[in-house]
Amino acid sequence: MASSRSKSGSKSKSKKKAGSSGAAGFGKKSLQSELKRAIDFLRRGKFEKGREVLTELDQTYPDNPDVLVELANCYAAVNDLYGYQMACEKLIKVDSKQPLFTIGLANSYLASGSLLLALQTFQTIEALWPEHPEIEDVKAKMTVIESELDTILADMKLQNDAESIAIATQHEQVQRHLERSEFKTAVEVGEALLEQAPNLIPLFNNLSLAYFFEGDFSQALACCDRALSQEPDNIHALGNAIRYHFCMGEVEKAEEFVPRLLESEAKGADPWMKKMESLSYLGQYEQVLAVYRQAQAAGDVDESSTNYTFHLAATAMARLGQLSDARAIWEGVLEQSSRYSLARENLDDSNQASALRHGAWSFAFNQWIGTSVINNLIIQIQDSNVFAKQAKYSDDEKDTILRELFVNYLEEHPYLNHLIAVWLERGDPKARQFAWMIANAVRSPAHLEAIKSFALGQWGPDEFRYQAAIAAAKEKVMGKKVTLWLQGEWKEVTLMAYEFHDDPEVDDYPDEVFDKLKQALEGLKQGMQDPDIEDEAKQTLFAKTEQLLNECLAVVPDAPDIRHNLGAVYQQTEREEEAIALWEQMVQDYPDYVHSRTTLARFYLQKETEEGIEQAQDLLLPLLERDRFHFDHFAEFSDAYLRLLSAQKYEEGARNWLNMWEQVDPENPRLLSWRFKLMTPEEREELLARMRQTA
Repeated sequence: MASSRSKSGSKSKSKKKAGSSGAAGFGKKSLQSELKRAIDFLRRGKFEKGREVLTELDQTYPDNPDVLVELANCYAAVNDLYGYQMACEKLIKVDSKQPLFTIGLANSYLASGSLLLALQTFQTIEALWPEHPEIEDVKAKMTVIESELDTILADMKLQNDAESIAIATQHEQVQRHLERSEFKTAVEVGEALLEQAPNLIPLFNNLSLAYFFEGDFSQALACCDRALSQEPDNIHALGNAIRYHFCMGEVEKAEEFVPRLLESEAKGADPWMKKMESLSYLGQYEQVLAVYRQAQAAGDVDESSTNYTFHLAATAMARLGQLSDARAIWEGVLEQSSRYSLARENLDDSNQASALRHGAWSFAFNQWIGTSVINNLIIQIQDSNVFAKQAKYSDDEKDTILRELFVNYLEEHPYLNHLIAVWLERGDPKARQFAWMIANAVRSPAHLEAIKSFALGQWGPDEFRYQAAIAAAKEKVMGKKVTLWLQGEWKEVTLMAYEFHDDPEVDDYPDEVFDKLKQALEGLKQGMQDPDIEDEAKQTLFAKTEQLLNECLAVVPDAPDIRHNLGAVYQQTEREEEAIALWEQMVQDYPDYVHSRTTLARFYLQKETEEGIEQAQDLLLPLLERDRFHFDHFAEFSDAYLRLLSAQKYEEGARNWLNMWEQVDPENPRLLSWRFKLMTPEEREELLARMRQTA
């Protein structure tokens, strides 16, 4: 008997939390109280919280020596060389007569490889504090650096003279700004230096990186071209060209540089690493490992190699299925540098259950594009007020606003369309989430192909790829029955890619039909469910019901629900052949009408024959391709579909479907019996034992 049910939900009222702002001086936090709070965090080893407080204080009270001292101490405690340098530089500008942080700055330059900046700072210490207790150590370090000057300058094709040393020192300043993500400053300092050294190839390479992260790809590539025009096999310029063209979506152009990169024997800072990095951007992991093996064979991979080199090799291994080897390398990196985030995050991810892993990634999000590009989008989202508390947008309105915002943003940054597909497939968790946010909102043909490819791949958490599969199925770029990589193996699944509704199922019948239909359904329900009614009275009731339904059909002959219930009367009065014939005809006349298909499928399944299973399957599978279900219709279909899966002995598929049904309609009363039916014997016995204990 087809019936209707209206689902309703209750809205919970959110309570505003009480609290006070605690702000003094028009929102300006107290220097002393906040500084005390930060120091307390540092003493308790909560360095990240301490850094957050101190960074905010530094912005509110710029150049305050007390804040800068604690900020330097914080960075020193967590071995953040670049943060420590920044704090020391600010301190020295505020008070240049304090040797402690000048010595600390010089040592941090030395530790980070900025040898000429270290030498320059050590020379300042010697000139200002010749009697300092550490002066002999300072002089010893200066001697070591000076002994390396010829090599340092020769690598840059400079002479060992005062002018060349000044140029090389300024070039290290450009590198320092790059390392600290101060890209705009790096461009300014680098362009000024070009006037003095217009043919300095390392400067072109570093300037190209600064322009790239500022989002100026044309200038970045122009710098590569200027370097390659002087030195065609320059490894860093070739690698940068590959990176920039690939990130711009010019994949074929990027690949044109690969043979030149692999053949190049030019010297430079860590040439093996640069080759591995460039190939990693292209996702050519077999080539990455080949270069790593070459470096090993040449004796150029040892404890002095960078963590980055080892990490790139480990990522390539993991992506090629050599996960245990990758883990061993990441563990080795962390033994040497416990705070190396790329190794730590990848290792932690690899140690999760396979269903939860994002999969190995070579680069952090900010290694693909400049943070300014991301921050610009965040600002636009904030300016839209779509998530503001006072803005009362519906979910549909929010989706529309965000979609238009993302579309406009992609028009300004078209290369992101290419990177979205790359990030979904092999980005870190932040990059993948960013790509999904945009792709799922815009859903252009290119984005849908990227979503489909991601869903059908093996990288990313199972739940993430499953949601992508649902999105792709809803947009009809793939079917609802697919094979997905789930729990570490390929599984055939049917996607719950439907829109659900609880609109009233009452048809707009004339009053005379409506009244008779209501009376007929009440009689049918009573005859089917009342155990106390006598057989003769039941037959009379069914006869009256049949008469009322036929009278309704005389007025509305194309009403499927009325015809379906007439079939139910035939079945109850042992006229099974008439009922089956009627429902079979209805499947032909009304192929989308759920009740006739499910009722007929249940009848065929009762035969418990191969033929019956095939007949039921032919009836039910077309319903999987629907886009929209009423909650009641979906429950009716799910009940029949679970019977089919059970008859096919596909217990895992049945459990998966039951889990999905439960997510859609958790209060449906049919769920409990199905949950019990689909339990394993062990699970059922355990449940019964618990029930007996409770009783």
